[in-house]
Amino acid sequence: MAKPNQLFLKPYKETVGINFKMTNEATLKLQDVIEQFMDELYAGKENTTPAGPKRRLKLFANFLGGGDRRITDVANEIDLEKFKLYLQKRETKYRGKKEVKGRLSPFYIRGILINARCFVQWLHKKKFTKRNLAENFVVPPMPQPHPKPVMEKDVKSLIKAADHSPHHWKRIRDKAIIQTFRASGGRVGGLVSANIDSCDLRERHIIVIEKGNIQRAIFLSPAAAKAVRVWLKEREKLKPKDNALFIGGHGRRLTTTGISHTLAQL
Repeated sequence: MAKPNQLFLKPYKETVGINFKMTNEATLKLQDVIEQFMDELYAGKENTTPAGPKRRLKLFANFLGGGDRRITDVANEIDLEKFKLYLQKRETKYRGKKEVKGRLSPFYIRGILINARCFVQWLHKKKFTKRNLAENFVVPPMPQPHPKPVMEKDVKSLIKAADHSPHHWKRIRDKAIIQTFRASGGRVGGLVSANIDSCDLRERHIIVIEKGNIQRAIFLSPAAAKAVRVWLKEREKLKPKDNALFIGGHGRRLTTTGISHTLAQL
């Protein structure tokens, strides 16, 4: 399977979707070019959905004036530093498919900027820009949140927010993540390392490996143990690729970024 950077080097004849050679570049829309980029990036990848990156690139397109703008008018107006500043000052965020008041989380901003930079690099490879406009752009580093106690009122609020997810399996998983996150004392690293064979729901604890390769037990409340038990049944429907306790729709272990982003979105 080709890596994303390798996909940027494909000649036109190997691309799928829109044929740029057969298309009048002067009338080609930004949204069409984004679709082509997504087709190439995800070509041949099974059990992977581009919904997240597509949503983030739509936000980038809106910043540039909308997907209906001609690519020739947009290409050399791109300024990723201005886009980063716009995201940091933006006063609305997303909860599921709804837009609500609030700041975008640093984790979500980082994900958007990674996708935008990747797309801008691709534009240069395809000769839409004279130079690589992402060459000197640096994506902000991963934030390092400090563990803090999770209060009961916060847990209830997060669980209520999880019910807004359009996917049943995600609602079940996120509730289990919230309950386990509270039991861990607010440490995401432990949730990432947790495996199904390290869960003892009868004794209500999970053995995890945290920073510094330190092993410890997370003791679950009855509510947390129940949430994990329900999730384990739902988890099997996603055809897991490994024994990670918390997986995504692709069937693989959630990363620290994935879990942090999930909690930040609730």
